[in-house]
Amino acid sequence: MQEVNQEYLNRIKGRYTEKYATVMDDWTAIILHEVNEAVTLLRQENSSKLSESIQEISAASEKITGQVHQVRFDNKQEAFFYGLGNHLLYGLTGILGICSIIWIYTTEKDFSERREFVNQHPSIEKFKNIYLNGKTISQNGYEFLVVEPIEGDKVEFARNYLYDKKNNRVLIPIRRE
Repeated sequence: MQEVNQEYLNRIKGRYTEKYATVMDDWTAIILHEVNEAVTLLRQENSSKLSESIQEISAASEKITGQVHQVRFDNKQEAFFYGLGNHLLYGLTGILGICSIIWIYTTEKDFSERREFVNQHPSIEKFKNIYLNGKTISQNGYEFLVVEPIEGDKVEFARNYLYDKKNNRVLIPIRRE
């Protein structure tokens, strides 16, 4: 802070009287001096902060300019193939990942449905020969298991049948006990 004497206050009053054609008292001159000192101090602080900010912005700008790699192309085809070369691996990886997730989900869903079916029907193992060796045909919108009568001692599981006249039923051999 600057030391204030009567001569300095008279100079402040004189400048004010010259500019505004009005006489100023001592207290107003003192308050004006205090305000002027505070504003000068704020200007100095702001000036130093402003110069620091400008230096930081300049440094960041140089850093960004050094990191940016501009590429110019003569036509759209060159730009397309440049982008394709840069991003093809990411795109293929993404597509492959999505397809894998879909495949795993559907396979797991099918497997869980089949496991649930097998758990609900514990005797399904007895019919293994039918679904492994059996022949089917489609006719009139239905699917039929094709079996033929047993000829002699030659018995094929899920391919031959024996007609039980007594109980009026068809017996299809599925396994040996």
